Amino acid sequence: MQAWIDRLDDYDEGRLSDVFASHQGFLLGGLVPGDTVLVKPNILQEADPERALATNPHFIHAFVRFLLGHGLRVIVGDIPGNHVPSERLAADFGLEEYAGDERVTICHLDQYRFRRVHLEHPRSPRPMTLPDLLWQSKVLFNLPKAKTHSLTLVTGAVKNLFGLTPKAERTGLHMIPSGDEFARCLLDLHAALPIHERVVMDGILGMDGEGPSAGRPRQLRAVVVADDPVLADWAMCHMMGIDWELTPLSHVVPVPDGTLAVGDLTPIQPAFARPRSYMGGAVVSIAATFQRIVGASNRPIPVVDTSKCIKCGICAQRCPATAIKLAPYPQFNRKTCVLCYCCHEMCPQQAIVLRHTFHR
Repeated sequence: MQAWIDRLDDYDEGRLSDVFASHQGFLLGGLVPGDTVLVKPNILQEADPERALATNPHFIHAFVRFLLGHGLRVIVGDIPGNHVPSERLAADFGLEEYAGDERVTICHLDQYRFRRVHLEHPRSPRPMTLPDLLWQSKVLFNLPKAKTHSLTLVTGAVKNLFGLTPKAERTGLHMIPSGDEFARCLLDLHAALPIHERVVMDGILGMDGEGPSAGRPRQLRAVVVADDPVLADWAMCHMMGIDWELTPLSHVVPVPDGTLAVGDLTPIQPAFARPRSYMGGAVVSIAATFQRIVGASNRPIPVVDTSKCIKCGICAQRCPATAIKLAPYPQFNRKTCVLCYCCHEMCPQQAIVLRHTFHR
């Protein structure tokens, strides 16, 4: 287990290429020219790169160019939470120059078949389903974005593989009220991979506050290369100035050995702000149950900012509990809402805000 931290101030592709080249031995280990690899960025929805919602297109472009320079065939794919038309994927990935290049496949992963994977010792009873393209590749390159998250506190390498799951199965996963249980499901996804995984994290411009979509862009100035997603996320947390023990991951896996992370891990000052909605681990399920019983909890509830809402209906479409209807603005059924905050995460206008209604 190993992680390396390199500090970069911006997305200059020349300097990014130098970083990738400095880890060439690890990144290309076991690969030969002609091999196929799968690159999985984090593309939540279409947005200006300066908002830090997704893996930066310059980061993706520089990494794909690095792989092509060593004779590899590259598949770049994701299943964005909000649909991105196929004709715009290349631009969102920063790969327009490779559209039509036979060495590069740019795709929605849900356009291909999936396989059900059965683990011998799963952490969660929920079944795992993964894209068939993994079985056609030699290595998975996990390219996450360093951000905060309302359910998992942080989202990085571990959470990024949630984007490999078919949308039909995300409904059930999003309705898990406990951050700890959700973390177990995410770890099972990694355990179910049929190929080696290598993390290359975009932590140059991250997001704090109301992540993963409505937070504030923050310079973290870091690239994390790792052979283990948990260690990569631990390093990310440390640099963000966020206590690892507050994350659901810390409740279900041993604390990583920080001496295995090599490089400048100096925490940013001031520390990344945590999402107001985050309560931590299993407490989430208690709060959600309490809310369903008495109609209030310490957890914030989603409400609509009508000055921003354009009545597009994406929140209602993405709600796993079907707790939202348009009339004409979104209205929430508080009895069926599970406080997963998918509406908050997926709103392209940042018109779903989280507000506390009860304090002890």
